[in-house]
Parts: sequence; C-alpha cells; structure tokens
Amino acid sequence: MDSTTQLVSDTVAEQSIAEVLDLVGASRTGNVDKSPRRIIEAWRFACRGVDLDPAEALGQPAASSSTAEVSISGIPVLSTCEHQFLPFFGTATITYAPAGLIVGFGRIAKMVDILAGRPQLQERLTSSIADVLESVLHPIALRVELTCTQTCMMMSPAMTLDSTVRTVESRGWSLGSQP
Repeated sequence: MDSTTQLVSDTVAEQSIAEVLDLVGASRTGNVDKSPRRIIEAWRFACRGVDLDPAEALGQPAASSSTAEVSISGIPVLSTCEHQFLPFFGTATITYAPAGLIVGFGRIAKMVDILAGRPQLQERLTSSIADVLESVLHPIALRVELTCTQTCMMMSPAMTLDSTVRTVESRGWSLGSQP
C-alpha cells in the first residue's frame, strides 16, 4: 500500500472510530479527541503477526541426539480475543521431547509472539503453537500450556477480576513417561 492510500485508509478508519465513540456517548473533547488515532495504532499492534510466518521465526532447526525433555516457561503472551477485540495476556509453557531437532529458546518465544499477534481465541492460539512446533521439530511429545487473563471476563457483568483461563494441548506420549 502506498503512502497516499495508507493516509486515506487511516483517515476513513479514524472517522469510523470517531462515529462509534459518538454512538456509545464518549465525549470527544480533550484527549478523547485523539482516541481514534490511538485505537488504530493499538489495533495494528494487536494484528502484528497477521502477515508473518511463525515457522520462519523458528529458523533452521539444529540436529540433536538428545531426547531429554525441554521445558520453557514464562513466555509472555499478549493477544486479542476475536470476539470483543479485547486483550488477553499471560504466559506460555512449552515442553517437548526432541526427536533429533531443536531450536533456540528465543526463537520459540518469537514464534509465540507472532501467533499471539493475531485476533483469535486462546484455545486456537494454544493449538496453533503446537501445530507450528510439531511441523518444524517433529518432536516425540509436545505440551503447550497457556495461562491467561481475559479482559473480556473482567469487563463482563460478573466482573471476574481474579480469574485466569488455562488451555493445554498435549501430543505424543505423556511427558515424563516415555514408553
């Protein structure tokens, strides 16, 4: 998209968001007047992974003779729920038993961020992470666990402020009990 087309698209989007703010009764005085531009920037960030290939983030796997379980915890997750376009955030724990291939830990975190940068459901994100790792590494076993706070739950009438959602995708033999 050239810069002129981008400018026109941004202007149309800002006007549309301003109309929505008017519909919900948000005053557009002071700093709220700048909200349409900020919302567009936030949504661009929320969609940061849409055009990126998460498998490319993993790079070329390295050969390894180890089948020892590898577990990486505390990987940051910041994504956007496709239902209300509100954020969910937390951490991922990824555990796998290599079947001859490994990748750098930072590359796994980058792959998670690319997938998280797409509007979606937490359940789908969990499965998508497992799909990419399985397609690149072909591990003996794999477990992906996401523990996230869903802001849509916090903003619901029930106001479940302290709840978290845990999703788990396990593939292969049970980790810790290789046949």
